[in-house]
Amino acid sequence: MRKTLTVLFTIALMLAAAVPASADPAESSTTVVKDFVEAITDTFPCGGETYDITTVENGVLHTTTKDGTLHLTGTFTGTFAAEPSDGTGTSYTGHFTVWFGANENTSNVAATFTFHVTATGDDGSRVSQQATEHFSLSATGTLNMFMKLVC
Repeated sequence: MRKTLTVLFTIALMLAAAVPASADPAESSTTVVKDFVEAITDTFPCGGETYDITTVENGVLHTTTKDGTLHLTGTFTGTFAAEPSDGTGTSYTGHFTVWFGANENTSNVAATFTFHVTATGDDGSRVSQQATEHFSLSATGTLNMFMKLVC
């Protein structure tokens, strides 16, 4: 799941870096994703084991640009099934939600990302994870970053 999140966050940052500095009128766009299926191999949240994970997700991405500024926000939510890659251990099913937002002007950029997952194992166990990441870069080049993970 972290790979999916990293990809979404990277896309958000690339969009932020692509904002032209011009006096154009505001342009907004919305992209809606429905029943998107993705298969990945990743470490399951709050654990070290590798899982083959299949997600089915819905989401929306909004962008607005004007005069060299960007406002970007997106939310994706869905269900997943996670099977141990080595074929042994607990299998999980559950729900996840990802939110991210970024703002950029000609001097500064800031972005925040949240991720929440809950899952139930075929052995009755439960897993929950909440992650928050943030970064900001000022006009003077000062970079501030933090990440908080709760399992």
